Amino acid sequence: MKPSHNVRVWRDHDVPGLEVSLVRANSHAFPRHAHDYYSIGLMEHGGGYYLDQCDDCFILPGEIALINPGQVHTGVPPRGMRNGYRMLYVNTEWMRRLAADLGRQGYPEFTHWIVGLPRVRDMLLRLTCLVADGGELLAKESAMVAAFSLLMASHATMRPSLPGPGGEPEAVRRAKEHLHARLDGKVSLEELAAETGLSRYHLLRVFKAATGMSPYAYHLQLRVEHARRLLLNGLPFVQAASEAGFSDQSHFSNTFRHFFGMTPGQYLAR
Repeated sequence: MKPSHNVRVWRDHDVPGLEVSLVRANSHAFPRHAHDYYSIGLMEHGGGYYLDQCDDCFILPGEIALINPGQVHTGVPPRGMRNGYRMLYVNTEWMRRLAADLGRQGYPEFTHWIVGLPRVRDMLLRLTCLVADGGELLAKESAMVAAFSLLMASHATMRPSLPGPGGEPEAVRRAKEHLHARLDGKVSLEELAAETGLSRYHLLRVFKAATGMSPYAYHLQLRVEHARRLLLNGLPFVQAASEAGFSDQSHFSNTFRHFFGMTPGQYLAR
């Protein structure tokens, strides 16, 4: 892998519930954000904070980061450090079906941010290599089931459903619904305040307290995730950006990189 191409992404039709990325010599700092899928990180070189700057959220080489769907996190290396790591993004329904195979009902919820499990790490590393190298179907499926079964057995409890509306104030729920319905980017704070019945100032406070993000940051992530899905479905770059409310292509590319650590072109390259 050349230094100028320090990010690679693999999506394999044999294992549609999995996306793998490999990052080398990268100092990108991710903002606070969340995913609607499981995110598993394997740190190989360097290190970084996965939630603010606390010791128990710092991942070292050889350790695994376990991030649940909806869990707000960051990804910030210390100043001057360039990281090398692998990420595995796993579909929630695939995890639910695996849990059912193990006799457990519902969705797994990892109980620790950072774990040191050499055997599991080796299994996950092998899985990423199989996907990257175009391994045979049975080998990839077997590696994926074996690795996540062991990880689930050792570091996960079960919850009946994924995180969703209901655990936050009614005003926040209504604001989130409004933001989800307006992925074209055209939302004002005045509009959100009217929708929730709160003042603009009060809305900002309760939304940040409930979600860990401002309404703008939350909405921006929704929009860039929407654009990502459109790109994967084959929509042209310009159209995907426009439908997510990005009229400026440079703004879209920079925002995409801010959240994903790579450009849209790098993300789509195979």
